[in-house]
Amino acid sequence: MRKRMLCTLLVFFTGIFPALASAQVIISEIMYDAPGTEGSGEHDWIEVFNAGGASIDLSTYRFVEANTNHTLKLDRGLATLPSGGYAVIANSTGVFIADYPTFSGTLFDSSFNLSSSGESIGIRTGDLADSDPAFTYVPSDFATNNGGSLHRVAVSGTAFTANTPSPGSGSLVAQVAQESDTNTQTATTSNATSTATTTQTTLASVSSYVPPPLPKLYADAGHDRTVIVGADTLFDGRAYNRQQEIESNVRFSWNFGDGSTAEGPHVRHHFEYPGRYAVILNIAQDIDAAADQVIVTAESAHLGFIVHADNSIAVENLSGHDLDLSGWVIRSFGREFMLPEKSIILAEEALRIGYIRLGFTVSAHAELAYPNGIVALKAGERSETSSVSADNQTSVHDEPQKSETSRTTSPAARTPHIEVQKTEADEIRPGHEATTSALTASAGAVRATGRMGNYMWWLLAAVIAMVAGGATIAARRIKQSEWDITEE
Repeated sequence: MRKRMLCTLLVFFTGIFPALASAQVIISEIMYDAPGTEGSGEHDWIEVFNAGGASIDLSTYRFVEANTNHTLKLDRGLATLPSGGYAVIANSTGVFIADYPTFSGTLFDSSFNLSSSGESIGIRTGDLADSDPAFTYVPSDFATNNGGSLHRVAVSGTAFTANTPSPGSGSLVAQVAQESDTNTQTATTSNATSTATTTQTTLASVSSYVPPPLPKLYADAGHDRTVIVGADTLFDGRAYNRQQEIESNVRFSWNFGDGSTAEGPHVRHHFEYPGRYAVILNIAQDIDAAADQVIVTAESAHLGFIVHADNSIAVENLSGHDLDLSGWVIRSFGREFMLPEKSIILAEEALRIGYIRLGFTVSAHAELAYPNGIVALKAGERSETSSVSADNQTSVHDEPQKSETSRTTSPAARTPHIEVQKTEADEIRPGHEATTSALTASAGAVRATGRMGNYMWWLLAAVIAMVAGGATIAARRIKQSEWDITEE
């Protein structure tokens, strides 16, 4: 009789509280390899979902990783997770908030380091019973150091797909169909004289949470970067669909955060002033739209440009970090050499190129120019000190003195202003005008023949100089022959 009564009471209470028997917390999203250097997994986090029909106290649960039951400490929000609700468990809550400043959901702190090659993880209750039995996640290219995360496809099963991170939200639906039906349990007790039948009917609570739809379009503006003020930088934009396939027929709109905008997937832009800029890429396709943001730090150029005695050049990186000088131009005697893509100069190091690689010899008038052709530095200049070093380099002697400001402000300020004063001797000296014209033609010829070779122009300059000298002597003799000397 006692056994029958116990069984009857067990069935009775299960009918009254069906949700207690169906609570299930599962892992819904995994961020195991954020872009950049992970270190000890500071950027790692997981998202959990209450797929049961009742609220649970998540602070009593454990996150299983590396065969360790990690405790959970509430950082913000409520420890009670409602049916259909999401919460995030982060290795470092401070780093997580820095990565997702708009997050406003429930956040727990724990200690773990997810492997980029996949490992076994799971969720357990306070008494170490499996809520989400341990499973091994499979890495994806999009979720490995590319900004994506793994999203659970359905509550049942352990299938995941890579997508854009969405901590605190998703499309999973709590399994409450069984509890939403009318649950009728009958407890029957009988004795020799009577039989009583009791029917208990209860309805389980149904969550009102409606998950937002998954986006169909995703924007990618690249990565955060440091650029040089005044130098053109290439910005590449991409558009993806849910299957991580590149989409076409998409409109790309850029806002560079300095008042400038541009259209197109691949654009170049330069910043005029130092600072940190939020560059926003907006994409649109039909009725779908998405956006992405990168942080660009624009710094003044900390470079040095040296011409060595062996006709080689050196571009010094005087800053404290690596610099990309892709597309920068070295000019001398009308010849140009463009630095190839991904020309990275390490911090406090120099890029040295010989004249054989350049394809021409260089002089004291050599220039280092931005990709758009504007002169950044002349031979012997350093953008930090604007001084000319005499250590194993060609010095510039034929420039007038310039102030610190004139060397570092703008290309126009580097052009010296030379005043030419005429004297009385210039006006009466015979042949002076012809000589000046000849020398001017000589200089023009030198510039025009810069592309003919590094030796031909010397010969041509000598010939023109000889012609100019002969013209001067002839002019003087003609002038003297005009005088008639008469003795009285």
